[in-house]
Amino acid sequence: MIYQSFIRIGTFLLLVGLLTNYALASSDSLQSILEQIRTEAAKTQDVTTEVEIKQAGLRELTVIKAFVLAPDLARYEFLAPQSLVGQINIEEGETSITYLPVTNQAIVEEGIESEVGGGLFAALDTDFANYLPDDKFSFELGPVENSDMGAARSLYATLKNPTGKIVRLELVYLEASWTPLRLTGFDSSGKELASAKFLSWETNTGLKAEALRALPEGAEIIR
Repeated sequence: MIYQSFIRIGTFLLLVGLLTNYALASSDSLQSILEQIRTEAAKTQDVTTEVEIKQAGLRELTVIKAFVLAPDLARYEFLAPQSLVGQINIEEGETSITYLPVTNQAIVEEGIESEVGGGLFAALDTDFANYLPDDKFSFELGPVENSDMGAARSLYATLKNPTGKIVRLELVYLEASWTPLRLTGFDSSGKELASAKFLSWETNTGLKAEALRALPEGAEIIR
């Protein structure tokens, strides 16, 4: 009986040790992946990307060409659907400009959270020097995925103080280069609100702020 008790205790301690080591390893893996993603982001001054966006409740996909210049300037040019072709959204700090080609007007708003991409891009900052900060998000490591370009890692980022409907993000990165492949936003109930698939990704092409702020000739500014 005493011998069997020692066996049970030994088995229990071994199990606890294995679980503890697994938890530590998982934590180390999460931190390692975050560090690699942040390191690559810190090298980035600007991004040019074509994005395919799917939003809950909308049948048609939205396709935009996005130009992002750190720390807080972004330009979104709409390529699809046909009803949005030619529209331009410019976001800089708390200023939002929406250009409507039908009326050749640019509507300027202050303190309005961007709804481009269903709010996905507002939830994810463009300050690459402070990318995915710990004071804004809590993180969990997702599974390994297989993409056409190789292994990819998913990361779950939950906003600590959400200001919009999106409270949780799933980010998928190509493991070989930590280039983003996909971004998905969820509400507090876990419902998917919007997802973005990055069709292309170029960095440090020398984007200029004045070019990103430019509006079509003759555009009427409305404040």
